[in-house]
Amino acid sequence: MAYLIVDEWLWEDLSRHKGTEKGKEAFQFLRAISQNSDVIVAVKGSKFLKKALDLCNRPDREAKELMSFFMSQFFFNSDNLLQVEQSQLPDLPKQFEATVKDDDHYLVQSYFLVEAEVLITTDSDLKDALVAEGLNCEWRDYYLPIYIQKYLHDDEP
Repeated sequence: MAYLIVDEWLWEDLSRHKGTEKGKEAFQFLRAISQNSDVIVAVKGSKFLKKALDLCNRPDREAKELMSFFMSQFFFNSDNLLQVEQSQLPDLPKQFEATVKDDDHYLVQSYFLVEAEVLITTDSDLKDALVAEGLNCEWRDYYLPIYIQKYLHDDEP
């Protein structure tokens, strides 16, 4: 089992699930996680979960289907999603105070809380700050295809 820290790109990609390759890939990523023992870590009240709820509130059928999957396989399934309280987060290490944007602090703090395997991002400043300190941070576009190939066990698109 590995803890994965995922930032908000996931919801942006999923909001266009059928219309883009990134959307399809993001959904495959979630399906792959649901088929193995890895866990996404999410901080209650964070941008990550707020954007998930925004997608949940969209009226279109596609968004409802995606969020039905997310809710059943992740939100209400602690095997795939670890939800932590803001109060559980450790202090942000000093070396990140100047290099990580305030609204991304929770990502770094959750990384340290669970000793995550990786933080997956599209944010170059965040990636640069983490890699400079020896943390495992990967580009979304690099990490997802490898993860999907390794863990997705069916041929569904």
